[in-house]
Amino acid sequence: MLGLNFGATSSSGVGVSYDTDAVTYFAAVVAAGGALSNGFKAACSDLFVAAKANGYYSKLIQFMPVGGGVEASAEINMVSPGTKDDIYKNSPTIDSSIGVTWDGVTQWADTQIDLNTDFNSGSDWLVGAYHINGFVGTVTNTILGAMNTSASRIMVQAQNGATFDVAVYGNGHSSSFAKSGTALTDGKMIIGHRSATNRLHITVGATRTTTTTTRPTTGIAYDFAFGGRNKQGVIDTFTNGKWCCKVAATGMTTAEVDLMIADIDTFIAAI
Repeated sequence: MLGLNFGATSSSGVGVSYDTDAVTYFAAVVAAGGALSNGFKAACSDLFVAAKANGYYSKLIQFMPVGGGVEASAEINMVSPGTKDDIYKNSPTIDSSIGVTWDGVTQWADTQIDLNTDFNSGSDWLVGAYHINGFVGTVTNTILGAMNTSASRIMVQAQNGATFDVAVYGNGHSSSFAKSGTALTDGKMIIGHRSATNRLHITVGATRTTTTTTRPTTGIAYDFAFGGRNKQGVIDTFTNGKWCCKVAATGMTTAEVDLMIADIDTFIAAI
């Protein structure tokens, strides 16, 4: 996680100024062989500024816009390029502007995010991603997940039964999940979040469901997968469709989550 850099800007081109941390991210994208439009840069810089002003930037461990148009640039962590970057597997399709499309069969990303080392605790974590379009449900599709045993897992999943609504498992027990009742449709941010020992949330767009389960998550020694579930080192329950803005954070309140979702919606609408 990074410290704040309020109000700092850096000029890039005649009459154009971007947030200094955004400029660092843009340079990393270019170094990886990617390219960003001026519109993308302006919108992304505004996202940096909003994240800092709204108080959650320093709580981000990882934020992947999935920009630049090539795999190496799409993997870059914008809050700390070169640290906790994604590692894509089996050549997913990278959009020329924004987004990665998973095939739902073999493609996924190693996020390099581990519950035991990257979050404040098993009672304080957040993972999520923005669904652009293209998801077609099968039986169970994991958007982000890591699992040791059925009693030790974090999974954000689209599940059969209610037009593939979205659930988050905070430890796997019957009392340790929150189910949204909100279908996975286009243009929505999906976030699984434990804000306290007795607060587990699933947020789909503007709709949040909270349970008061009291089981913190422990014992997961495997990196989170994006596009599937890492079950003891084996990836399964793959998802499909086009995704962007994948995030991992710790220490965030539900109010900050709402601000982040609004900021991401603004970012997506602007590019």
